[in-house]
Amino acid sequence: MSKSTQTLICFYFLQANILCFSCIFCIFVCLPIAQMDMEPLNQQTSSEIVPQDTLTPVPAETTTNQAIDLEAERKEIMRRYRNLLKSVRPLFKEGDDKLVKKAFKMAVEAHKKDRRKSGEPYIYHPIAVAQIVVDEIGLGPTAVVAALLHDVVEDSEITLETIEKEFGPKIARIIDGLTKIKTSNKNIELSDSVSEQAENYRKMVLALSEDVRVIMIKLADRLHNMRTLESMQRHKQLKIISETIYIYVPIAHRLGLYNIKSELEDLYLKHQKPEVYKDIARKLERTKAQRTRYINDFIAPLKEAITKEGYDVKIFGRPKSIHSIYNKMLAQKVDVDGIYDLFAIRIIIENSPPEKEKEYCWRIFSIVTDFYKPNPSRMRDWISNPRANGYESLHATVMGPEGKWVEVQIRTRRMDDIAEKGYAAHWKYKEQGKTPKSGTYTQESGLDEWINKIRELRENNQSLSALEFLDDFRSNLYKDEVFVFTPKGDLKIMPQGSTGLDFAFEIHTDIGMSCLSVKVNGNLVPLDYVLKHGDQVEIITSRKQKPNADWLRYVKTSKAKSRIKEYLRNEKNNIITKGKEILIQKYKNARLDFNNEINTQLRNFFNYKNLSDVFYDIGKDYINNSQLNKFIAWYKQHFNEQGKPILLPAITKKADEKESKSTTLTPKIDEIIIGDEKMPLAYSLAKCCNPIPGDDVFGFITTGEGIKIHRTDCKNSVELMSKYGYRIIKAIWRSQKELLFEVALKIIGSDRMGLVRDVSKVISDDLKVNITNLSISSTNGGIFQGNIKLLIHDNAHLENLINKIKEIEGIVQVEKEDV
Repeated sequence: MSKSTQTLICFYFLQANILCFSCIFCIFVCLPIAQMDMEPLNQQTSSEIVPQDTLTPVPAETTTNQAIDLEAERKEIMRRYRNLLKSVRPLFKEGDDKLVKKAFKMAVEAHKKDRRKSGEPYIYHPIAVAQIVVDEIGLGPTAVVAALLHDVVEDSEITLETIEKEFGPKIARIIDGLTKIKTSNKNIELSDSVSEQAENYRKMVLALSEDVRVIMIKLADRLHNMRTLESMQRHKQLKIISETIYIYVPIAHRLGLYNIKSELEDLYLKHQKPEVYKDIARKLERTKAQRTRYINDFIAPLKEAITKEGYDVKIFGRPKSIHSIYNKMLAQKVDVDGIYDLFAIRIIIENSPPEKEKEYCWRIFSIVTDFYKPNPSRMRDWISNPRANGYESLHATVMGPEGKWVEVQIRTRRMDDIAEKGYAAHWKYKEQGKTPKSGTYTQESGLDEWINKIRELRENNQSLSALEFLDDFRSNLYKDEVFVFTPKGDLKIMPQGSTGLDFAFEIHTDIGMSCLSVKVNGNLVPLDYVLKHGDQVEIITSRKQKPNADWLRYVKTSKAKSRIKEYLRNEKNNIITKGKEILIQKYKNARLDFNNEINTQLRNFFNYKNLSDVFYDIGKDYINNSQLNKFIAWYKQHFNEQGKPILLPAITKKADEKESKSTTLTPKIDEIIIGDEKMPLAYSLAKCCNPIPGDDVFGFITTGEGIKIHRTDCKNSVELMSKYGYRIIKAIWRSQKELLFEVALKIIGSDRMGLVRDVSKVISDDLKVNITNLSISSTNGGIFQGNIKLLIHDNAHLENLINKIKEIEGIVQVEKEDV
């Protein structure tokens, strides 16, 4: 068949509207006599799927090369779309192919004039998100359609009603959950009680409680955005990566999406501390060949022995993520060269029947320990007791060649799929009937229980602010768990750090509300006792017991917090109602009307911000009868029976002052230049991290203290950027060598005579640095620790100082601390 014949056939069927793109692709590529390149797809055929006006129109004066680039982009769009179809086609049921094609066409049309910050056509993004949804999460055609359309309502004139009409209510609900809340007023009042980001998180979580695919598509969306972050401005990068580590990484962990979680963590570190990331990556690459040889030597005898026993296994070394290595460096206070467990050995059993999975894993463990001695304290059985996110595996740390500890992970193919693809893989095996029924705590109960907790949170949604909702949701995203037991021996998995009072609420809300005391392993303990693995917990209740505000300090779980808050809120409302009724009766006795005018004077008289607080204090008798009589006497002296002032009360605030306070707005600026005296806004350096010139910083607009300058690695930065992104402002340093900033250093080393003198000499005499405080303490083992506060100009000055101190004989470690 010639090219011209192929083209005529395609043109005929396209005009008749009975040939889809897949058919064209088959004619040109799949037929044995067709050429295998893309030349047969002429411009008319491509434009049936990607119209000529899909990309931004080319101006008349545009060069020929630029026009060719647009054509190349159209071909690239088609290439990416074909790859997506190739991945999802095995999952198609009747009608799915048409649905995906329709979604692709709609997405192309909706984004035809949009480009990403990198300059690429925007349609690349939804295609990439759909590809991640299929390949890396394991979802099907419905999720692909939603992924392709996830931005069309937000970025175009297409409405949810249109989506529902074209694709049905299920996909419309998913896209609604993925669509950010639109605010008509961009000048949002900067109040701690209002956060557009938190409202969007709440909307997403409420949709998640109905369909978990909402959050999975959102994770795919965030993963692709993190992969393509280079084109964003630095302050916007910081906001996005902070949201990622604060919200999306814990969600990925909770859903068992290990690969996505690890990659998001690595990308966070890559953009938050680029030099640290590059340094670790370079050192890992440098030692890669050495690690590969060690892994091969470790695996060789195991592979031979396991195969001889008749097991079909796959054994390989898996490198630890750069982010996890960095955390180990911080915890152990060593360089990457001092971290030995840079990889784990994974053994995957391919031929295990569901009912014998546990048996097979322990047999493999027995073979491993025939060659390498295990460390009993580092043994983890996640098969008998799977983690709450469904993770199952047998972990052992063994002594390998050259005296090095090596972590070995043993699991079946089903367990590995669930560990890599989490919730989606779990449901795939459940539908196939391949999930084992044995075990005290199955994946199904763990994952479904978490979804049920999210649904409980949804029920409490109306009584919580967006930020409270977000905090409660995050408390359900715990990474570490503790296994405890009821008096009857039932297993309960709780977040690490949970208390006896948390356990009471976990059993039942009524038990929590009436919890009088807690017994752990037969002994009475305080309500705030932190539970440990293996504890057997008994709750003692009393009908007279009621929650109080102190209980909020005793609990960690969102269920306990929300129930206690709800009770306290209802109690407060009852007291407010009681106080209001007392006041109404008091006015009535004094022949005064209960109205806004007199209540405003009441609030000002007692110097309260909110009238409800006045009612509350009246109900609690903090404002007693005598005080109310004084107010009524004052009011009658200054106001007539109609409520008109007889003379201007000194207590009343001036209207223009109130107006001035409420309408004062922060001048709109794009960035803060630290050290520029002409800056129109007041700013100060945050005490929590004490930034100095050279530190990577950002500005945070507070509600009453101007702009605070924080380091990007400040302990509070992630939460501030995640909750209040609209209050983040770019900040840069101006060269200011004449200014001095206080920093604190901790020095550790071997004690010796004259050490303090040498340290002082290097700092004060050689480097001319002023010391504001110096303290040295020795230990019995001949190790000393010194804490020094001094004044420096900037980061370069500090780095030079640290390097000089490290050169002093006996100094082992020098690190900066928060002042």
